[in-house]
Amino acid sequence: MKIEKIISGLLIVLMVITGSIAVFADIEKDDTSNDLLPLSVIDLKFSCNKNLSEEEIAKRFDEVNEKYGFYEPFSLEDTEFIRAYANPVKNNSLTRGIITRFDVNKKRTYDGITATIKGSVWVDEGVINHSFGGDLVGTATQPAGKTIKKLTAYVQIECYGILGSTGVIGKVYSGELPSSVTNNTSINFSKSKVFSAVLLYYSIGGFLDVEYNNGSFTVS
Repeated sequence: MKIEKIISGLLIVLMVITGSIAVFADIEKDDTSNDLLPLSVIDLKFSCNKNLSEEEIAKRFDEVNEKYGFYEPFSLEDTEFIRAYANPVKNNSLTRGIITRFDVNKKRTYDGITATIKGSVWVDEGVINHSFGGDLVGTATQPAGKTIKKLTAYVQIECYGILGSTGVIGKVYSGELPSSVTNNTSINFSKSKVFSAVLLYYSIGGFLDVEYNNGSFTVS
């Protein structure tokens, strides 16, 4: 019985891998309006995706990620947004090996406290198995009358892929890596995580939550 289950599991994995490679191949060959390859911002059709600032892009990502559950098909305008602004997967091999890094350098002043998060986040891409992580340093000033209670640095990733054989994009994975310190004005972050998903695009970022005696805020 155990051997049969193991064999069945291996067959399922092979089917998923084979299907994934076929999907990537079909996308590269397809030249229809349902093409899911990366899209240039100059080719956008929906006004909600045009001429966006960095802040507006981040807000749109939040809207899309909150709007859908896992494996729910995206609307045409949200699919267009992902194709134009998310990071396309570059590696179609069965093992991880293509590491893409993104610089993080953010600063925010709130209620007299200036906080920063700097460093980099990264993704190690495969077809099924991937990993993500970051190397970050977070800091917060502590002016008179303010007491830093807790700093939480974290990396967040959202992944998008094809839903079955429909040719429609949906959310297939969401992950977060947090690390916290208390009663300190700085934090060093270095963590990573392995996950499995069949994806075409992803978005990733590094953030810092600041809790102090009068409230809290996020550097994002």
